[in-house]
Amino acid sequence: MDTLVQEHLDRYWAGKQNVDAYKLSLHLLLTLACRFLMGYQDHARIEKLSDYMNNVMFALDVIPLKIPGTCFYRGLKAAESVTKEIRVLIKEMKAAMASGVEMQDIFSFMISRPDPSTGKFMPESDIADKMMGLLSAAFNSPCINITFIMKFLAERPEILQKVRDEQFDVAKSKNQGEPLNWGDIQKMKYSWNVALEVMRHRPPVQGFFIEATTYFTYEAYTIPKRWKVCWSVSSTNMDPELFPEPEVFDPTRFDTGAPPPYSNVPFGSGPRSCPGKDYARMQIFIFLHHVVRRFNWDLMNLDCKVLGGMNPIPIEGLPIRLHNY
Repeated sequence: MDTLVQEHLDRYWAGKQNVDAYKLSLHLLLTLACRFLMGYQDHARIEKLSDYMNNVMFALDVIPLKIPGTCFYRGLKAAESVTKEIRVLIKEMKAAMASGVEMQDIFSFMISRPDPSTGKFMPESDIADKMMGLLSAAFNSPCINITFIMKFLAERPEILQKVRDEQFDVAKSKNQGEPLNWGDIQKMKYSWNVALEVMRHRPPVQGFFIEATTYFTYEAYTIPKRWKVCWSVSSTNMDPELFPEPEVFDPTRFDTGAPPPYSNVPFGSGPRSCPGKDYARMQIFIFLHHVVRRFNWDLMNLDCKVLGGMNPIPIEGLPIRLHNY
């Protein structure tokens, strides 16, 4: 991951004056997902997938009008294109494995391993659907997190400098060219506090629907069993009883320890926590480690409009002006 992040910055950031941090974050995280989940690194294909998946993300929480020209229709067509691309990859993967190429990723596992109870192989349509779900989960929320970390740091140069100082301290403990490891990640405490505070202000998912498993009473309302309930992440994160002066951006509020249970939960909490949270943390840390040591940046659009709904996506991306550090 460390190597791929550096290659991405060399290819798409270095030497550029202006970049779209949102679209490039999406491209980076999709590159990582394709490499680790599907075992390939075709830049041209990933760029095509990135455009398709961007349209899919915009269509996740809109009025489902299947009419040409609508956001929902574009998302459906993009999803069909992603599925078609994955099915082509399935055929290529099967041919490679048949020729003796060894694969070690979840994509090849689903293709090559039959169901132990039936002996049947998974249909290609099911594999394509599952891979699209995995790709979406692997990059959607982390992409939103990285985008808003870049935005909040650009608006707060004093906090950016503290993150940079911490990352330079980590780099000083390494030999020249030595990649980051899990122990290095654990040293990035202030950087993680910044990420937590960004996710408190801009949670990657605004809320979740769950089903009531029994009757219960809340604020004098009786909620019947099996009713759907939406719990709000964003309003919980702004509760002054949980977070004093909630409108203030203050990473030090996490210095004294973890927030109260079920308060700041960008990855969920309890037994239903996101299984990919450590993977997401690594993506954020490794990207931050390299980007803050190589670049300064300014926002080109101070009035960045954000799509309302379950996922806070910047409608026009996040264009930034780069300066070498």
